Amino acid sequence: MIQQNTLDVKNNKPILYSLLGLASVLLIVLPWMMGKYAFLALPISLLAGVIFFFYKQYLITFLCACLPLSHEIKIPGMRLNLAIPGEVLVAVLSIAAVYALILNSKETAAAKKNPITWLALCAWLACAISMIFSSMPFVSLKSFILLTTYLLVFFFYIPRMVVKEEMPLLKPFLAYAVVLCGLAIYATAYHSTYGFNKLVSGHVVKPFYSDHTIYGACLAFILPISVGVVRYAGVFGLSFWKKMFWLTATGIFLVAVFFSHSRASWMSIMAGIGFYFLLQWRVSFKSLMTVFITLLVLFFIFQKAIAPAFLKNENDSKAKGAKLDEQLKSVTSMKKDVSNAERVNRWLCAFRMFVSRPLTGYGAGTYQYQYLPFQRSAEMTYISVTSAKVKHLQGFGGTAHSEYLLALSETGLLGGLAIILLLFAVVRAGMNLTYQITHEPLRVASMLITISMVTYFVHGFFNNFLTTDKAGFLFWGGCGLLVIIEICWKAGKKIQVL
Repeated sequence: MIQQNTLDVKNNKPILYSLLGLASVLLIVLPWMMGKYAFLALPISLLAGVIFFFYKQYLITFLCACLPLSHEIKIPGMRLNLAIPGEVLVAVLSIAAVYALILNSKETAAAKKNPITWLALCAWLACAISMIFSSMPFVSLKSFILLTTYLLVFFFYIPRMVVKEEMPLLKPFLAYAVVLCGLAIYATAYHSTYGFNKLVSGHVVKPFYSDHTIYGACLAFILPISVGVVRYAGVFGLSFWKKMFWLTATGIFLVAVFFSHSRASWMSIMAGIGFYFLLQWRVSFKSLMTVFITLLVLFFIFQKAIAPAFLKNENDSKAKGAKLDEQLKSVTSMKKDVSNAERVNRWLCAFRMFVSRPLTGYGAGTYQYQYLPFQRSAEMTYISVTSAKVKHLQGFGGTAHSEYLLALSETGLLGGLAIILLLFAVVRAGMNLTYQITHEPLRVASMLITISMVTYFVHGFFNNFLTTDKAGFLFWGGCGLLVIIEICWKAGKKIQVL
C-alpha cells in the first residue's frame, strides 16, 4: 500500500506543481496588493508561477537572488511584517519541500543520519517545546513557523535540488552574491554622499538590510566564496571573463565590508582567513579543539587579571576620526565604547533569563519583549532600553547580540546546546571533507563553504540574524550543502560544482 501511494504521488506531479504554481501566485499577489507596489503584483506573481511550473531550479535561483533585495512590509490589520518577496517564495517552496520529504529519497534518508541534521532537528524541536511553554505563545508560533520553513527550504530542499535537478552546488550562493554586489555598489555610492560617515552606515543599506551589522555579516559570509572562485578559477574551469567578473565583485565586497563599519564582520573575516591557513596546514579537528578548550580554560582562570585591561582600553569605535586599528582595538573596550558595554548588558540579561527558565526558555522570539526586567542598573548604559513603551515601540527593545545566548534564553538548554554543538559539527565535517575528498572542485567548494560558515559562527558571538531570510538562507543553506556533499561523496555520486 505504501509503495502504491508513493507511485500515485509521482504520477500526479503535473497536478501538484499546478497547485504550487497557483499558490505562488496567490501568496505573492495578496501581500503586494496591500503595499505600494500593487501594480507589480500580477506580472511578478505570474512569472514566479510559470517559472516554478516549468523550471524548479530557476525558481531556487530566483529566490536566492531576491533575498538581498527582500524587505519587510506591514500587513494591515495585523501585528505582522512580511519580507517581500523572500518569505513568500520560501512559504511556497516549503510545500514542495514537504513533498520531497514524503518521497523519502536515498539522500533524504542518509541526511537523517548526519550529526548536522540531528542538531538542526534538535534546534527545531527546542523551538517547538519553547512554543508550548512560551511566555508569549503567538510570538513563538510565528518564530516556529519561520524556522520550520527555513529548515524545509534552505536546509533540505535546496541541497536536494543539487542532486535531483543537477543544480550547481555553489549556484545558490553565487546568485545571492551577484545581487548583493549590485546592492553593495548602491550602498557604497549612497554612503559616499555622506562622506562615508560611519554613523550613517546603517542607514544607507535600508530598506534591504535593517542595519550595517547584518549587511556586514552577509558580506563576510559571501566574501570567502567570491575570493575562492577567483583563486581557484582554474580548478572550477571558469572562463577569463567570468574570472574577471568575480575579481571585480570581490573588490566591491572588500570595499563594502570596510565601509560597513561592522567590527564583528571584520573580525569574522580575519577568523576565516586564519581558518583557511589552518586547513592549508592540515591541522586536525582534534588539535583545533584542544587549542580552543585550552584557551577557554585559561581565559576563565585569568579573567580577573584580564578584566582591568578591558577597563583601561580607551578606544571608542564611534569616536570621530577613529582609525581602522582603533576601531578594532575598541572591541575589548568596556569603559569608553558604549556599544560594547550595552552588548555585555544584553548578554547578562540573556544568561539570567536562561537561569530563570533553563529547560524551556521564555519562548522563541520573546527576548526583545522579556529581557527588560533582567537588567541591573550597574550594568546599564545611556542607550539601554528601560521601557519598550517609552523609548521604542512595544517589542522593539533590542536583541541579545549573540546567537548562542539568544538560543539559551528563548529555547532553553536543548536549543542553546544544539546551536553551540552545530558549530563544532559543521567545522568537523568541513575539515574532514576538505582533507579527504579527492575530486578537486568538490574539495575546494567544501572548503569555501566551511570557511564562510566559520565567519558566521564567529559573528554569532556578537550578533544574531538567523530569524531573517537573508542570513537564515546563508547559514542553514551552508549546513545543508555540507550534508549533501558528505552524502554524495561517500556514495560516490558526482555533483556539479559550478
